Amino acid sequence: DAEVVKAERQNDGEFEAEFRLKAQQHDVAALAEQIRQHAQHHGFTEMESEIKREDVDLKFKRGSQELEVSIEQKAHGMIEYKADLDASTR
Repeated sequence: DAEVVKAERQNDGEFEAEFRLKAQQHDVAALAEQIRQHAQHHGFTEMESEIKREDVDLKFKRGSQELEVSIEQKAHGMIEYKADLDASTR
């Protein structure tokens, strides 16, 4: 039930996605926990987390790949969810 706002692969091995969800059906903290479980299931280790009532920032690592996730409660009952995957092998 998420609306895809942006999904873009960069030439440098990076992938960026942005979604919007209805806040009435989702909670920022619960969504963060789902993302944690999904990332860990796919072999990522959580490196950083900052969780506030209406704002979450998470950072994961898997080998040379880094995944950054931002979740923010917006006005008008919407949640904005952004994910940036840096898959480059620097």
